[in-house]
Amino acid sequence: MKKYILPLMIVAAMTFTSCNDYLDINSNPNSPGNEESLSYELIYPGVEMAYAANVGDYLRSCAGYLSEYYAQQFGTSNYIVFTQFQPTQARTSVFYTQFNLRVISNASIVRKKAEAAGDWATNLAATVMSCAAYQDLIDMYGETPYSEALNTDNPMPKYDSGEAVYAGLISELDDAISKVSDQKQVGVTSFLVPDATAADWIKVANALKLRILMREHNVVNVSSQLQSLISQNNFPTADVQWAGCWQNASEKANPFYSEEFADWGAQKNAILNCALEVTMSAYNDNRLPVYFTRSQYDGGIHGGVSGDNNNGAAAPFSTTAYWSRPNMAYDSPVDFISLAEIEFFLAEYYAENGDFNAGAQHYSAAVNASFASAGVDGAEAAISAYPFDTENWKRSLGVQKWVHFGCVNTFQGWCELRRLKYPSFDASVTGEDMYPGGQNFSITTSILTPGYLYTPYKSYLEDNELAQRFPYSNASENTNDNVPEFPGFTEPIFWAK
Repeated sequence: MKKYILPLMIVAAMTFTSCNDYLDINSNPNSPGNEESLSYELIYPGVEMAYAANVGDYLRSCAGYLSEYYAQQFGTSNYIVFTQFQPTQARTSVFYTQFNLRVISNASIVRKKAEAAGDWATNLAATVMSCAAYQDLIDMYGETPYSEALNTDNPMPKYDSGEAVYAGLISELDDAISKVSDQKQVGVTSFLVPDATAADWIKVANALKLRILMREHNVVNVSSQLQSLISQNNFPTADVQWAGCWQNASEKANPFYSEEFADWGAQKNAILNCALEVTMSAYNDNRLPVYFTRSQYDGGIHGGVSGDNNNGAAAPFSTTAYWSRPNMAYDSPVDFISLAEIEFFLAEYYAENGDFNAGAQHYSAAVNASFASAGVDGAEAAISAYPFDTENWKRSLGVQKWVHFGCVNTFQGWCELRRLKYPSFDASVTGEDMYPGGQNFSITTSILTPGYLYTPYKSYLEDNELAQRFPYSNASENTNDNVPEFPGFTEPIFWAK
């Protein structure tokens, strides 16, 4: 499988115009580079694009199957174990290496060099990228090296708890924000926040702080920090994403498009999952044909069932043309933090504090922002189908947040699915009920209740259980005696307990 890897030694010139000019699939990720001899202006763009390549492609795929956004294309098997809720070590270890070497390590060099130059705006941008990568590592694995991670004299750093890492990230972000002047121009090329001042990056940093604090706030007392952050109301007012920088060429296009759809080596794995199809079709959600393609066979929207790939299916079910697939183009954006995500968090915050009017307003703003990002109308129908229920507002938020992330950011969708625990499972329907298997192919999705998940046709876990984490990286296990014992796929991350 072709993967995007960012070299440790960034050799691209700043005259390049494409995001993926900072990607090199032929670089050895384990070989030392000479970053210390490079300027931070050359290193920083590669930090961003390493992050975008990981969350925009392979992590998008893995989380898409674990969240029942995607099912496996019939007759192929690359991600079949993920559809069975088994995120194997062989498939997931890449994230540990890529985030640590490509993002965190290089961001550390940028931060040191920017600090020495008094470029506090660039220091803030690099801090945001590093903290985002660390949060993702916790949200994947539950624990990760942090306090000793960048000590090159220690080949076996300890694994820090998720709570400790989250607290450290907030401290890092607060410290970086405190050192900048609002209108100071960022001294490096950024594809995520082009032509930005420090004021722009402060807003992005605040949005990341909101994600961190809201994800942990039910198990860690961060109420004063949340209250202070939300009272400032200094968040981005538009989606923060890598957009307008991709080109229709190998190594320069949207990473997921290159992996799944491009003429230069597409894998053709992901199709729409019937769980998302049933939920969105129930109220004729106009985002559905934007998120996923119509069938080339009959123009309909067709989703498959998790847990099997039915190699024995006959045409048209055995053909890619029959199924609805993620609607991707070479220039599709890669999400960092969406406006809808911010509004969903604000709705949750106010609801938990008993201000249901403000909660409902932010909930409506979130759904409207999601539809606006998709470029369609119809938000009112979605809100009517899942109104802001003051008795069970968490389900209202959970279902609509899950739908929003279905094409925007599947990894954040998996995180919030585990944390909010909505959509929940339809205990009366399993994948076997909808799809009996065998040569006589048929799928009966009408028996699945909209707004619910289902146990896959074949599942590695017990019925009505989600995969909660990835196994620790084998790259770390092979070299670090401090790797904890794996607690199992069903052990929740600290914020989901």
